[in-house]
Amino acid sequence: MQTWYIETSAVNYLQSHHVGPDGIGTLATRALQEEKGRRWCISPVTIWEIIQTSNDSRREELIDFSQHIFSRELLVSPEDLIIEFITQGMPLKEPRRDLVSSSELGNVWTDIVDNPRKTLQFDKSVVRDRANFLKSFSKNIHLIDRDKDKLVLSESLHAHLDVTLASLVETASAHAGRGPLDESSLRFHKIVMFYITTILCAGMGFDNESVERFWSKIGIDETTDRFMYVVTKLPDILFRGPFVLMGYMTQAQLRSGFSRGLWFDCLHSVYLSYVEFFITSDGHFKELREDLDHPRFNNVLLHTDEIDLYSVRKDWLGRST
Repeated sequence: MQTWYIETSAVNYLQSHHVGPDGIGTLATRALQEEKGRRWCISPVTIWEIIQTSNDSRREELIDFSQHIFSRELLVSPEDLIIEFITQGMPLKEPRRDLVSSSELGNVWTDIVDNPRKTLQFDKSVVRDRANFLKSFSKNIHLIDRDKDKLVLSESLHAHLDVTLASLVETASAHAGRGPLDESSLRFHKIVMFYITTILCAGMGFDNESVERFWSKIGIDETTDRFMYVVTKLPDILFRGPFVLMGYMTQAQLRSGFSRGLWFDCLHSVYLSYVEFFITSDGHFKELREDLDHPRFNNVLLHTDEIDLYSVRKDWLGRST
């Protein structure tokens, strides 16, 4: 079964084409896609974005639409993908594996798809505060892009410990056997390191359970100790894998100015390496595809203006007519 990932902007696009007498049929579409060996899937990132929709009726429309058209199987979180990538030894090519979430959110999603009269229950204030914090925090990326070096979580550091992003990148590069980086590479990898330190070391994403389990098994609690472990024991994570994709997504967006959706777009980008098709309606992903310029991503990433929606009529026996 192929996994087709529907990014949040594409959810909005499809929902807008669903409205009206000539719109697509949700349950019929899901059945047809499954018949063709395709799972149209969303991720926790998609759900986090949908539930941030301020208009209550619009939010419920998107949830209801998603319950009826997308797979009952929620994909694992970006953090799960990152931890599994590390656990596998950060291979250049990962084996195909199950992407179905077994998390509490995954179970809730399956339940409301199977029982569409239900909807998502959540604390709006908690979601809003967390999202606003991450969006505001991600503005630091502009300082990094302008080559401003900052202490990472400086209030938690010992005064004698030099843990600026640049110093972490330089240490990781040396341990990876790559030596000094030129100015452009250093700036890019400082952005990558920003995501590593915030998501993997500080657990500042939406789903940090898998991150904390990872560190618990290793036996490291202090954030600064995690920094040092990453740059000395896992230096290759700075040069390949999910965080590098996030770095490229950031570069694609920074060219056109800061976007409040940057953090979530970067999390979405992680799925590019794991699905058969990635459907988006966001032009930033086109720019990402051009930047990557790789057959793998050229064939996987599709914008909604590059695909055609059409109807398939069936008779009472379910045969195409």
